[in-house]
Amino acid sequence: TGVRGGMSYVRRPDAAQSFLVSAELDPGGGTADWLSRKVLDIDSGRIHAVTISHADGEKLRIEKAAPDAAEYALVGMPDGRELEYATILDSMPGLLTNLQMDDVSRAKPVTDGEPVSSTRFETFDGLVVEIDVLETSDGKRAAIDVSADATLAGRFAPADGAEVGTGDQISFAAVSDEANELATRLDGWLYTLPSFKLDQLTRRTDDL
Repeated sequence: TGVRGGMSYVRRPDAAQSFLVSAELDPGGGTADWLSRKVLDIDSGRIHAVTISHADGEKLRIEKAAPDAAEYALVGMPDGRELEYATILDSMPGLLTNLQMDDVSRAKPVTDGEPVSSTRFETFDGLVVEIDVLETSDGKRAAIDVSADATLAGRFAPADGAEVGTGDQISFAAVSDEANELATRLDGWLYTLPSFKLDQLTRRTDDL
């Protein structure tokens, strides 16, 4: 297309003739202009635990004991210390809710990226999402891996032996299908995420 004074020239890819139409079309010039920006949308109520492992060995983990538990707790709270404020952990389980990207590219060889942190999200129904933040020549990028863990799901199965689930009683078979669909879509890509999301994915205990 070509834009000129509220009009646009358009041409089919397989045609030689162009047409002038009464529309100002802006197809966008970047990759993200042509893609859905939504990467993941996992309800925070499903999240059992979030673990952030840093490249230097430091590990931060928060978890909620059961789906109906009141709040998350910091595992291994250092002696003599306390959280900066009572609700500081609440945003971490929601990191996968409406997670959107700013840009995306094909994953380059691992030699291009130095690991910064790896964040593992575990749900009560067995879904596992791991987000590796890498420092690349283009800045911080995120690689996402999704899987299903039957052992994790089994820990929270109802006492009567029914399949585990929260809310609408998601079966593990459905969780496995969800994991396969997400893995197929996300594998092999590096995502540019909003800076405030990257800040959350690289948190340390001292930040809390």
